[in-house]
Amino acid sequence: ARLAEAYATSTPGPAAFYIRRGASGAARLVANEDAVMESFKARFEIVELAGTPSAALYNKFKDARIVVGMDGSHLNHLYFSLPVGASPVTLIPADGFTLVRSDYVCRLVRYGFLVVTPTPSGYVADIPELLKTIDLTAAA
Repeated sequence: ARLAEAYATSTPGPAAFYIRRGASGAARLVANEDAVMESFKARFEIVELAGTPSAALYNKFKDARIVVGMDGSHLNHLYFSLPVGASPVTLIPADGFTLVRSDYVCRLVRYGFLVVTPTPSGYVADIPELLKTIDLTAAA
């Protein structure tokens, strides 16, 4: 409620978006991120975290129904902003598997995840599996 009071605008945010982590924080690059974003183009807005002010992030997230992003602390912005019933889908590295963030949100939202494969150039998301996971998570 305090975030809404401080930051909310009357302009609705997007219903679905992909959080592009970029090089912020620990290196967890999505090797096939361009292909992932291309598969999302019709349904998702792409949000760049780097350099985006907190108020703008809040207004993006406040109306979201589905959010996809690489696992990491940057996702904590979501948990203070997402409406009840939203569905975050997290890309979780196979070599660093954790579901810590699912505990933060399980009472408020339907949480989904996809384990991504490490490669020398970053993590690879299986796009058909990711789209299927999104559809299953959002169907709640």
